Amino acid sequence: MSESTGREKDRSVDESGNILIGKRYQVHPDRPLPEYDSPSAKAFTATDTRGSKRSVMAYVCPELKGIRMAPVASLMRVPQIPALLPLDIAISYWPQIDAKRPVLITPYMGGSRVGPVDGGTFEAWSEDQVTRCVLRSLLPALRELGDRNLTHRGIRADNLFSSDQDDGDAYLGECITALPGLHQPAIYEPIDSAMSLPAGRGEGQPADDFYALGVLCVVLLSGGNPVAHLSDQEVTAAKIEQGSYGALAGQSRTSMSMAELLRGLLADSEADRWQSEELSAWLDGRHRSPGQSGQIARAARALEFAGGEYITAPALSFALGCHWTEAVELARTKEIETWVRRSLLDEEKSEAIKYVLEAGRSSGAGAAGDDLMVSKVLLSLDPQAPVRLKDVSARVSGVAGILAEDFDNESRRGLVHLIIGTRLPQKWIESQERVSADNLALQRIMDRASQDLKYGSVYAIHRVLYQLNPDWPCQSPLLQKQFVTQLIELLPALDEIAAEVGPDDEPADPHLVAFVAAHHQMVSESSLKAIAQRNSVTSRRLAVLGLLADVQVHLRQGAFPGLAGWMARLLSSCMEGFHNRATREAMVKVVQEVAKSGDLARLRATIENPQLREQDRLGFAAAQQEFARCASEISWLKDGGLLEPENVKEGARRAASAVASCLAGTCLVIMALAYAF
Repeated sequence: MSESTGREKDRSVDESGNILIGKRYQVHPDRPLPEYDSPSAKAFTATDTRGSKRSVMAYVCPELKGIRMAPVASLMRVPQIPALLPLDIAISYWPQIDAKRPVLITPYMGGSRVGPVDGGTFEAWSEDQVTRCVLRSLLPALRELGDRNLTHRGIRADNLFSSDQDDGDAYLGECITALPGLHQPAIYEPIDSAMSLPAGRGEGQPADDFYALGVLCVVLLSGGNPVAHLSDQEVTAAKIEQGSYGALAGQSRTSMSMAELLRGLLADSEADRWQSEELSAWLDGRHRSPGQSGQIARAARALEFAGGEYITAPALSFALGCHWTEAVELARTKEIETWVRRSLLDEEKSEAIKYVLEAGRSSGAGAAGDDLMVSKVLLSLDPQAPVRLKDVSARVSGVAGILAEDFDNESRRGLVHLIIGTRLPQKWIESQERVSADNLALQRIMDRASQDLKYGSVYAIHRVLYQLNPDWPCQSPLLQKQFVTQLIELLPALDEIAAEVGPDDEPADPHLVAFVAAHHQMVSESSLKAIAQRNSVTSRRLAVLGLLADVQVHLRQGAFPGLAGWMARLLSSCMEGFHNRATREAMVKVVQEVAKSGDLARLRATIENPQLREQDRLGFAAAQQEFARCASEISWLKDGGLLEPENVKEGARRAASAVASCLAGTCLVIMALAYAF
């Protein structure tokens, strides 16, 4: 993976204005390819300078948002398949926005987009076209990804392209420049993912891609979204009530063979859903009946709620989540518990709901307690549904995505804070019949995040943002033109912008400090508290310098004279703390020289210098005492102290004694001379 650092800004742009990616690729900003743009990135012409026969193109992400950096290295090792997988990626300077952003190099395959980006209609495909150009073409791609436990998470009609070749085989567009599933319409997502906010869908599993492939087939055969007249909420409700096949393809006119395929790909149970093996067998003519998902228990009597009637627990759970205020009112009664026991005949689930309701009623936690109570009721009704709290709904693996994508939305940030702080994700994992290794790993991460929020660590929610999203770029206002995703990139970025910052700008905002704390486990809570306090500017700035110096030492990084000079300017007031003028002037010169070395630890030691400061303190204390003594004498003289009777008598006595001594001495001298002569 290539990387263009801030120090290479000028070198990343050649004389013609082309962007250099690594030592191989050139991107041409003046040659856009808008027909290949994705929702999160702009496409541009690129050149492979090694003269490879394979044409390439580039995607540039203009926003300071995270990309799917984690699977990039694995995707780059996937053999050539009909998909725009990354060949290289760099964080590079982009002149058009005067900032550094991710630049993704992918193959260029030509052709045209199949589905319009506005989701409109197009000419319907035949079953033969779908089978030949889509299923046979994309199966190798999905098999390669699935064998590596990788996902595409962007399979949809407007991200499908038909090549210029005679066979017209289709290929998939890019899938890296946004959170997984972020731009997928709800129709393309399995039920639990469709119930989630787009940012909260998580990486998912290869089975999610095969589900999306099944929906893609339905859309192509229909010439557009067959349920475009329904809202996402209505589509999801229909999937829950009728099953995905029934909701999306039940009324379509397809052959028995195609219906068999669609039933397999659209199976709502991941265990029953067709993947590469079953799809390959179908393409070879070895048809098999799709697995039969377990029947959902249906109640003997419907429960009326918010104008609808519900006879299954998942359907009621989804409806409650969509009408939260009414759900809170209903949860305060015993109606849900009674309905589950008497109509669904599910004693175990009824007892679980009873326990949640009784605990919620006795908690006295107010509105927040009621919301948590409803959230747990929904989990009891439908353990397969995502974690839900008011308008936040996410797969457990997608909670981090919502926190990142919607961090500036105070309401959603607060809800995610409550979700993590009250361990709702862990409760969801514990409620599952089978717990995967991925969920166990995620549980450990969530446990740490919950502890940070519970004990009120400094900048806790900011730290959790970067703990749960280790590849998310630092959102510090100072770094808006940078793209810092790793701790090793932070100090070079700050060094680069040091000459551009204002006189009072400090590298100490919550995002920057939390980014360091999340990526550097040795940061002490006391140093973070010192940075967060606002009582003493000098103490805070010294703590900031200490934090940055620790990073430099920990990573064994080189000199950063720009950053050191920035911190020296911020801490110039520390020099004023020396009382001795000569010492002060000497320290200013010393600090300036040390700053030029770019050694932050040495700069901190020089500025703090406890031994010199103690000497200055003692010297100043002695000078204060001497000054006080002199001032007292001056004041005494001014107040006529010498003219007081006692002082006059004492002065006369001393004067008389002095005169007598002088006369006696003179007499002795005269007598000695007389005797001698």
